[in-house]
Amino acid sequence: MDCEGWAEVEDVLLAVRCHKSQWRRFSRAQLLEVATTAFGNRFEIRGDRIRALYGHTVPFVETGIERIPPTVLFHGTNIHAYKSFKQNGLNPMARKYVHLTTDYRYAIGVGEAKDDGESICPEIAAQAAYKIGQRFWQANSHVWLTAAVASEFISPFKTRLRA
Repeated sequence: MDCEGWAEVEDVLLAVRCHKSQWRRFSRAQLLEVATTAFGNRFEIRGDRIRALYGHTVPFVETGIERIPPTVLFHGTNIHAYKSFKQNGLNPMARKYVHLTTDYRYAIGVGEAKDDGESICPEIAAQAAYKIGQRFWQANSHVWLTAAVASEFISPFKTRLRA
């Protein structure tokens, strides 16, 4: 993988095949289908190379374009996580960056994937954080990255109960 996160499709395919025995026959076509359909705008493919646009845990990989964020961004999560980061701020945990989005529905989907109960969607005052020096990177059309979010920029959440 290079410093922008690019890897050869064949190398990724080999890693996938070696990861689990049931994936030994995973084809290039299957890999490309998963990368282009299952994860929305998470992956980018150029020729014989592929990369994740965000979500890297590899320290040297930098993705996204540094930009001025929109006024408000959303973070999909669950009620348990919200209680923690409302007090301590929003931190990347095992990831390199905190993931935010302009897409409320996408954020709700992320929250639902994290918990069997209530998904919540706090609003992040992104421009206010930017104005005091917080840096933001745009990873794709709706995903934004930042190092952390102080609790003062996290508003009371919007909620949606699971059906």
